[in-house]
Amino acid sequence: MAGNKVQAFKADALGHFVGKATLTMDTTIWFHLYNTTLNDSATPATTGRCASTAAADNYNPVSKTNTTATWTNPTTASPSATENKVEISFTTSASTGWGTVQAVLITSSSGTGGVAYWWGDISPTQAISAGNIVKFSTGALDITEA
Repeated sequence: MAGNKVQAFKADALGHFVGKATLTMDTTIWFHLYNTTLNDSATPATTGRCASTAAADNYNPVSKTNTTATWTNPTTASPSATENKVEISFTTSASTGWGTVQAVLITSSSGTGGVAYWWGDISPTQAISAGNIVKFSTGALDITEA
């Protein structure tokens, strides 16, 4: 996953820097899978979320406690980067699968509300059939700030 920060989060971070907004760390973050590509205007309600096509097929976003145990310390060299220190594993796909997963979005909510933070393409894309498990092993999900 490349470090593609969602535009609304970019504005929040800039507002925080200039004293116009306050950012508070979420104690829980959510990982959503998408059957479409995403861009900087992505929100949790963006069309193509796996839940819209696979709600009856055991798909659910995954939550992780957001602490120093979840992510590596960001590197100080350019580009700055961090990666997951814990496995991020989704439920097993049931009878019909989830289609071809093309992107992941990190948000503050399990549903279509909340704040979207980072998105990234999954390369190569993955066709999720019945019985498949989608997971990001430790160190497999990278967020990079260029």
